[in-house]
Amino acid sequence: MLQAWWEDLYYFKHDEQYKTGSGLLKNSFPEPEKMNEALLRMLDRARGIAGVTFTITSSYRPGDPRSHGKGLAVDIRVKGSLQRLQIVQALLQVGFVRLGVYDLHIHADVDRTLPKGMWTGKSS
Repeated sequence: MLQAWWEDLYYFKHDEQYKTGSGLLKNSFPEPEKMNEALLRMLDRARGIAGVTFTITSSYRPGDPRSHGKGLAVDIRVKGSLQRLQIVQALLQVGFVRLGVYDLHIHADVDRTLPKGMWTGKSS
C-alpha cells in the first residue's frame, strides 16, 4: 500500500519513469512503498533548490544488503559538471551527509548506520 506522504511531494511521483541509454522506460521507484519518507522529503527539497531535474535511476533494490536495499538511497543521473555541482550543493544544503559523486550519477543516502562522508568514483 502506497503511503499518503507521496502526495505531499512536489517534484517526485511514485510512478515516474526515466529513459535508459538504450531508450527503454524504467520505473524510478519500482517499489515506492519501500522508500524512506525522510529521504524523499529531503530529495524533494533539494530538487527545488537545485533548479534542475533529478532523474532517479536507482532507488529500492530488492536483495541489496546496503542502503538501496533498505530504501534509504537513490542514484541521480547527472549530465555535466555544472549540473553535478548544482545537485551536490542542494543535497548538502538540505542535510545529506552521505554522497557518492560519480561521472554519470550521484548516490545520496540517509543510512545512519554508515559513516558520514563523500566519495568519488566512476559509474559502472
